[in-house]
Amino acid sequence: MLIRAEENTFLPKKVALLFLTCGDLNHTDFWKNYLSPHLDKFTIYIHSKHGVNDPFFAQFTLSKTVHTSWGNTIRAERALLRQAFKDQHNYKFILLSESCIPLVTADILYQTLVKDEWSYFFWTHEGWWPPKSSRELVELPKEHRKGNHTWIMLNRRHAEVCIKDKSILKIAEKHANNDESYFASLFSFHHCLEEVVNFGYTFADWGRPAAGGAHPYTFTFFNGHDFTVLKEARAKGHLIARKFSLDYPTEAIQALIDSEY
Repeated sequence: MLIRAEENTFLPKKVALLFLTCGDLNHTDFWKNYLSPHLDKFTIYIHSKHGVNDPFFAQFTLSKTVHTSWGNTIRAERALLRQAFKDQHNYKFILLSESCIPLVTADILYQTLVKDEWSYFFWTHEGWWPPKSSRELVELPKEHRKGNHTWIMLNRRHAEVCIKDKSILKIAEKHANNDESYFASLFSFHHCLEEVVNFGYTFADWGRPAAGGAHPYTFTFFNGHDFTVLKEARAKGHLIARKFSLDYPTEAIQALIDSEY
């Protein structure tokens, strides 16, 4: 039985951090220090393609994983949501990757995410792919074919919509890069897309894309320009950023968090 979203409003609110990874987090020690004092506010769930070695984070990995490939991760995302939904304290659910890093303190991250009842992710009325692309969910009426960025943040009611869905999932899985169409199309089909704030809390630098535009810029070493870009992203309301390489210096990350807002 699923707990209705409305039934848990009297419980202490927690934020479920849903990590979708290939292996360990890129900055395991940083995240460990960041989260350990705040486990009364955050819950952690990890779906890892190749397993997690770090003992602290290993305890939060899903016991069963599903196959994923680039752009086709919605079953893993739903598995994370399903597991996190079992905890009635979880009020918001935010999807993260191993390359994510917070731009704010844990207290600010928590307070911002629980301050309202909305879901947040970037979505478009039509996909950004060309006509007749294999991404297009042609089985759906055109008014429900939407696009979305992968890194979503859902409230409890919308998480439940995802968990219960079967029909849109079957359609989306026939198409390429379905993690960029599933959620917005699903919510449009259920007439609740307008309940989603069209803004992503997770920042990616698409101003300097890689691989012909397939990937955002990767932050690989500390420099003044990147620091400015990240501070500007934070000023616009982004709480988390990606993609940070394994070698990115954690002291630079902490300096950013500690810098003036």
